[in-house]
Amino acid sequence: MAQPPTTRASLLARLADSTDQAAWEEFLVVYGPLVFAAVRRKGFEHVDAEDLTQRVFARVFRGLRSFDYAPERGRFRDWLGTILRNEVIREYRSKGRKPSELRPPEELDALADDPVDAEWVDAFQTHLYKVALARCQQRFAARTWSAFEMVWVAGRSAASVAEELGMSVDSVYVAKSRVLTALAQTILELTDDLPQFHARPGFNDGDPAR
Repeated sequence: MAQPPTTRASLLARLADSTDQAAWEEFLVVYGPLVFAAVRRKGFEHVDAEDLTQRVFARVFRGLRSFDYAPERGRFRDWLGTILRNEVIREYRSKGRKPSELRPPEELDALADDPVDAEWVDAFQTHLYKVALARCQQRFAARTWSAFEMVWVAGRSAASVAEELGMSVDSVYVAKSRVLTALAQTILELTDDLPQFHARPGFNDGDPAR
């Protein structure tokens, strides 16, 4: 399916510019709550989760500065999820910790071996959808947004929405289409299909075995 055109460079592409501090700050605002919540779901207390989240983003920062942007070779979601998973495994297995206190050994092994974390994929998609919705809502008139929510979110008929809002049925469909286009565009701006990357010498991708 064709991707809708974007009106600005994606957030991930902007991170390749080391002088774009605003891009990194925006990245942390968008993805910080997602990663922190994922770490908390792994059984870590608030303080430990904050520390682990910082370590995840330190690796992300080095990775985005040390790799060439290649969206055709993989998804950013999976790359970020791999870094998160590897940092969690590293913490579970770190000196002085007892992984069994957080997860039984068989679950830890499964976590290390499973390349796809369904829980992470669902959390990532849900989070980005909510972020994109919030950003898009600011760009539309209240009636346009109401028409979109009633038809697309609530699943109501265009005819009933048009009658309630005092719009034509065609206008309701146009409102829905405009918002969906903006929503798809916003999601692409936040999360391009990014890695796998072309590695440069000396970079550790977060694998706990290294």
